[in-house]
Amino acid sequence: MKNKKILQKLNDKQFDAITTEDNILLVAIPGSGKTRALTNKILYEFDENDVRNIVAITYTNRGADEMHDRILKQLGFIPDNIWIGTIHKFCLEFVIRKYSRFSELLSKPFSIIGEDDSKKIKDKLLDKYNLENDYNIDYTFDIFGQIKETKYKEYVNDYYRELLKNRMIDFNYILYEAYKILKENELIAKQLSHIISLLCIDEYQDTQELQYQILSLIYKQRKDIKLFIVGDPNQAIYTSLGGVVKSKEELEVLFSTKFIEKNLDCCYRSHQDIIDFYSNFCLENFDMKSGITKYNNPQIEIITNITKNDLVSKIKEIILDLKKVGIPDNEICILAPQWTFLYEFSNQLRKELPNLKFDAPNILPLKKDEESIIYKISKILLTKYSFANKSRVLFIVKEIKKQLSDEFCINISYDNFELLKIILECRSKESKATDYLRESLTNFFIKLNVLDVFNEKIHDFILNTELRIELYKRFGLEDDKLSLERTLRSREGIVISTAHGVKGEEYQAVIAFGILEGYIPHWNSIYKKTAREDSKRLLFVISSRAKEKLFLIAEKGRTTKKGDEYLINEDLKELLEMGY
Repeated sequence: MKNKKILQKLNDKQFDAITTEDNILLVAIPGSGKTRALTNKILYEFDENDVRNIVAITYTNRGADEMHDRILKQLGFIPDNIWIGTIHKFCLEFVIRKYSRFSELLSKPFSIIGEDDSKKIKDKLLDKYNLENDYNIDYTFDIFGQIKETKYKEYVNDYYRELLKNRMIDFNYILYEAYKILKENELIAKQLSHIISLLCIDEYQDTQELQYQILSLIYKQRKDIKLFIVGDPNQAIYTSLGGVVKSKEELEVLFSTKFIEKNLDCCYRSHQDIIDFYSNFCLENFDMKSGITKYNNPQIEIITNITKNDLVSKIKEIILDLKKVGIPDNEICILAPQWTFLYEFSNQLRKELPNLKFDAPNILPLKKDEESIIYKISKILLTKYSFANKSRVLFIVKEIKKQLSDEFCINISYDNFELLKIILECRSKESKATDYLRESLTNFFIKLNVLDVFNEKIHDFILNTELRIELYKRFGLEDDKLSLERTLRSREGIVISTAHGVKGEEYQAVIAFGILEGYIPHWNSIYKKTAREDSKRLLFVISSRAKEKLFLIAEKGRTTKKGDEYLINEDLKELLEMGY
């Protein structure tokens, strides 16, 4: 029974896309309601009596959280048969943890390396190879288990040799091992195909070939699974990291089935002047029209007459002007080309504007190992449980319980609410954050009578959290329980992020700096001869975040290690010459 009664308000094209019974490729321009369509497709197909799963593959955890929140708002809970997450998480939960015995590598004890531990290995290798950073280095594998990186191939090979020597795998290796298990064991692919009724793929333009192959191996075992694939080729900003933009015909060959292509071409986000501006960066030409009339003062500025030393004061000036015309803090977004720009910049801007709130780069104090059970329990220990976040917290508890069973063969009789109650009862009274976490985690695992299994993991987690807090003390982070709680709360204020970090989001005013050759596009794109394509896609994403006001800054005075000055982005320079 289709759930038409729980659909949100949809326009005709959105409604047509989600109610069509065929497999759908939905190409959606920015602001046209792609996420709304995808969420409502899930709601439309949801049947609480169906034992099969609706699976939605998102590009980021942030994207998964957004969809979870929308479904929670509509249903009041996340049904057991709706699964939303990244492809890495899907492979981990549905393939690796259940069928690792079918892998020669994973049949013996192994661990999944977290981001912090991975960074330590990479930092040593970067020094060895005299590399400044690993931005845009491709760590992905092809279907034959070969790395795709060419220029830094030896560096990447060294990285994986170090991982395998210590019986560790990263998320790229998870994909390859999942692919191998499914390819070599048709029965496993068939079993998975029987538990899925609808397969959704978000941001298909950023999906890697290996990820496509994993999903097609499952789909082709049982073709009554419905496919709903959405995205925008103009926003393919991960091609340098393996993302593949596939046409309808290529998808039909991959999945051995037919698709109907539909389009969402009306933007409910931006003023037409903004749309006309970012249409200059289109690689795929679409007729893009604005569907709103509420913004009457569009503003587009390309700023090239300041130096990097003037940057903070210039952006302060822009923000104060925006505030004068009534634009709220959370409708202003500042973007940089890379995360490394942001910590010092946001610190300086806070000092200049002490009375404003900032949703600055999230200096996450916990050891970055988001799939570890210790990390998930710690998030609950640092979250103030309330009626407002009850469903979200219980969802994490559900993951913890499943992970205890699948990964550690620890089966507990408590239901999700009882397990949450135990976690909350184990909270320490310590005010120092790391002592609080150490004692609370220890109490919890003692309660479950499995401390011997997790004692070393707790020690490692706390040690790395202490190191992380020490590293970011200059940005105001303290080893204090309240300080850590604040970093995990929903934040508000002027957003400071990167183009990649705000993909899918929208703001009344967007201010972007560092629009320079070597940053946008990155040097790697220049070396790979994909500079202009990568540049246009990034500028398209940056500009299409703006509803009404857009400021693009190409500041002078930034230099390379050799002392050469970074010059204005070529695509931006061309628009200046055209009269913008």
